[in-house]
Amino acid sequence: METQPTVQVLGPTAVVKDGQSLDLGGPRQRRLLAALAIDAGEAALKIVALSSPLRACC
Repeated sequence: METQPTVQVLGPTAVVKDGQSLDLGGPRQRRLLAALAIDAGEAALKIVALSSPLRACC
């Protein structure tokens, strides 16, 4: 039986599933995962609002 992954955000950001740490990528991916895990559903709106505005391509 598979277990749900555990997201750890106090200390180094980590995800553990079935006793194994998963590869989360670099620091940017880890920060994004931590922000989403801390405030699920709301963090994405904050991240988009705080990021640089999109530039028009043409």
